Amino acid sequence: MTIHSHSTQLLLLVDAGGTHTRALVTTLCGVKAGESRGGPSNAFVAGEAEALANLTRTVRRALACCHARRAQIEAAVIGSAGVDHRDGRDDSIQKALRAQFGWARVLVVEDALIALEGALLGRPGVVVASGTGSMVCGKTARGRIVRVGGWGPLFGDEGSAQWIGRHALQAAARAADGTGPKTMLLSIFNRVFGLGSFDGIIGAIYGRTMSPAKLGSLAPLVSQAAQRGDACALEIFERAGKELATQAAAAIRRLNLQRPTVSYQGSTFRSGRLLLDPLERNLKHHVPDVSLAPPLLPPLGGAFLLALRELGIKPADPLLVTFRKYNCA
Repeated sequence: MTIHSHSTQLLLLVDAGGTHTRALVTTLCGVKAGESRGGPSNAFVAGEAEALANLTRTVRRALACCHARRAQIEAAVIGSAGVDHRDGRDDSIQKALRAQFGWARVLVVEDALIALEGALLGRPGVVVASGTGSMVCGKTARGRIVRVGGWGPLFGDEGSAQWIGRHALQAAARAADGTGPKTMLLSIFNRVFGLGSFDGIIGAIYGRTMSPAKLGSLAPLVSQAAQRGDACALEIFERAGKELATQAAAAIRRLNLQRPTVSYQGSTFRSGRLLLDPLERNLKHHVPDVSLAPPLLPPLGGAFLLALRELGIKPADPLLVTFRKYNCA
């Protein structure tokens, strides 16, 4: 879609993850004008220089595909997996975007926050965000926010895609050694990595850069094994749901939410009931009156809500309906 009117006001919305970046340009009414996808923009995964380069390239392509002028961007909201407000890393992204594009209104937040805003349309509650990494984010009606998890692949990211991939490799290794139960994950990994036997997995894993994103790409294989009834794969999803439920329950306690709503976002939930069932079951064990609800908007919808608030615009239902129509097909 080409924006012909130079007076058209636009929003830039970005979901900058550890695997890929998506930039979306919309009107203030939520109509999609342009979009683009690029490489990872998580500074902890790709390094700060590459992450910023991927982010700016993706933004430039999104603007170019709808012939939008930079001056038309009224607000830019970036949800980034590489942002940690505890160490001020968001400031570097804000400064870089302001320097390159001249935007005054640039809001950079954790990707879990745009996931929360989108899933619950800004209402109080908790979202379980699980993609390459994982984090739980919740807020009260007064806007108090807590975050649980999100400590990265070395000592966190429980229940994430890369966590599932790592535990599946461990299960296959134990099966190969005879120290654990048999599992079809062994033959699946032999096939995927082109191995004559699992002994060659050392070179396949350690002989290349096995990033969290690459580990996460193994999660759909674990899902396939679980759907075929593999006990080890089923147990991994059971544990993933339990870990995520424990974190969500911690967020609920810290916020003192009554009859809380919990939602979810992220690629790991493409496994469907394999993860949702243990998540819901363990949630109800911790918080009996909890409600697990599907997300109402994707994370970029959360960025849309935050951008409207930055401009002092109330996100009325017609705007949300329009956003769904043009961006959630």
